[in-house]
Amino acid sequence: MRGRNARATMAGLATVAWLALVATAATAQQPPAGDPAKLAAARELLMAQGGIEQARKGLTQMTDAIVEQVRRVNPSEADGLAQFMKTYVEPSSPRVTTFFEGVLEDSIAFYAERCSLEEIKAMTAFLATPAGRKFTALAPEAASSIAPRFVAFQQAMLKDVQAAIARGELGKR
Repeated sequence: MRGRNARATMAGLATVAWLALVATAATAQQPPAGDPAKLAAARELLMAQGGIEQARKGLTQMTDAIVEQVRRVNPSEADGLAQFMKTYVEPSSPRVTTFFEGVLEDSIAFYAERCSLEEIKAMTAFLATPAGRKFTALAPEAASSIAPRFVAFQQAMLKDVQAAIARGELGKR
């Protein structure tokens, strides 16, 4: 894949990854600062969301959605992109494990900073219910179902930004 489509596809991957990968069970290297009880509860919440298996499923669904979007726009590049993506997001690769660790730590800090200990415990309890388990199971599929829309929007936005730059319109407002 060349040029703008390649950059947009990879940028789309990064954008959708954040949506698809809410948390993982990867071991953290440096814990976030904050109340140890809230941090422990936030970690427990993230494990209740499905941990690394959920993240792996989301990553696979996200990359599949991106490949299908490219297949619709540029069919001749889709098979090569599929092979590239398979290698790029290999779950045991240092790139992916480092990414998962960062997402985990960011997510722990996010919940610990914005929620009380009681709220975190209530969310964890919800995830243990049948409705909570269904919500968790559907989350990666929901994220991957919107991936093509994000990729298409980002491609259009990049095209429009490039056109605005070419016309000298940026910074003139």
